[in-house]
Amino acid sequence: MDNNMTYLAIVILNIFDIAIHVITDQIEILRILGNIACIIPMLILSREDKKNKTKIWINGSLLLYFMFNGIFLAIPGNGGLEGRTGMTIFLSLTTLLHYVALFNLRNKSI
Repeated sequence: MDNNMTYLAIVILNIFDIAIHVITDQIEILRILGNIACIIPMLILSREDKKNKTKIWINGSLLLYFMFNGIFLAIPGNGGLEGRTGMTIFLSLTTLLHYVALFNLRNKSI
């Protein structure tokens, strides 16, 4: 899988997650900010030659994603990941896709 396909997969996954929140009337701004924190860097990386900054963009987006989602989970009353299999799977899949992008880059001269 080339990097642009990985970036596109991350963008689609995050847009899908935002759409699910809106459709089910469960708009959680912190989680949507986490999705946006993933979407914007991936779009930038897919459009421009930022090879010297790619690891920073990917790690930064992943950090922001976990920060926003972590804050959301830490707020009393949200129940954490307890009984939230879908969110656990989504967090795992997004993390995996980010690191697939990083490992793809590791094999190339950056």
